Amino acid sequence: MNSNQKITKFNPATVKTMTSTQLAEMLGKQKKHIHEKIKKMFSEKIDGQIIRPSLDSRGYVAEYHLPELESKMFVAQEDINYLEKITQFWIDQNSKALSPAEQLLENAKRLVAHERELAAIKSRQDTLEREQFETKVQVAALVEGEGYYTIVGYCNLHNKKVDNKQAAELGKRAAEICRNQKFSIGSASHPLFGKVNTYPKEILDKIINPGGAA
Repeated sequence: MNSNQKITKFNPATVKTMTSTQLAEMLGKQKKHIHEKIKKMFSEKIDGQIIRPSLDSRGYVAEYHLPELESKMFVAQEDINYLEKITQFWIDQNSKALSPAEQLLENAKRLVAHERELAAIKSRQDTLEREQFETKVQVAALVEGEGYYTIVGYCNLHNKKVDNKQAAELGKRAAEICRNQKFSIGSASHPLFGKVNTYPKEILDKIINPGGAA
């Protein structure tokens, strides 16, 4: 948090949030760990007061109060196996002021919405894992001097964005050139696709970064 930023007084009773204590209890973690992770993940949202702190008598943060979306993002990043628990937490939170009939209707609506949200969170998690993996492959190639890269790893190295369809097309071109020029095609483990091909840097220089290779 920006030390020059003024913190307005926060009344947790006025808005539905999940506290860092509740997150710690749900995940079986120490609150200190939860606070450190919240600050790391959501520094901009803390500065923007989307995630609000409660301060103790000394002026130190006693609790963080996370809105629904941010609490789900936190759990997805920390341990995706707890998404079902946090889904039920928010269903319970949003049903407290309703009649029994209204609760049934609201629960049905929210279950559908939560399924969509969880799918979106899982997709973001998969994307993050894929990007982290490609970065590790890229670093390994540089450190170990292998000179072989995945399509996405090479594109990341040169700040070029590719989607899965483009990566597949580039992979076909690279594989064809490798076969024609008698280059070996490597492989690497991938958390989503099992195995992906890797190609020599000089081949990828030609088809992805012509004229710009270092």
